[in-house]
Amino acid sequence: MGTERSVLGYVVVVKPYRKHGNGAKGGGRLGSTGKKSSLYKINSAGVRELVASTEGATAKAVLKDLRSTTRIIPQYVAISHNGETFF
Repeated sequence: MGTERSVLGYVVVVKPYRKHGNGAKGGGRLGSTGKKSSLYKINSAGVRELVASTEGATAKAVLKDLRSTTRIIPQYVAISHNGETFF
């Protein structure tokens, strides 16, 4: 019963990206805009290999671009807008 989901061995990392100014989270910038995301493949030795990376204004825009360019991330994977997501 239910759907079987296999582990593909990828990780998506989403981080705040600030071009200039006070970069501290407590300094008026809360990390909701200006995102950078990277898609890594985890090899058999456990080392991350970069597959693709994108930058954009919001996490939604960055993840949409990353999904469309790589075609690796399944639709059922809910990616966190800050931090790491393994699938």
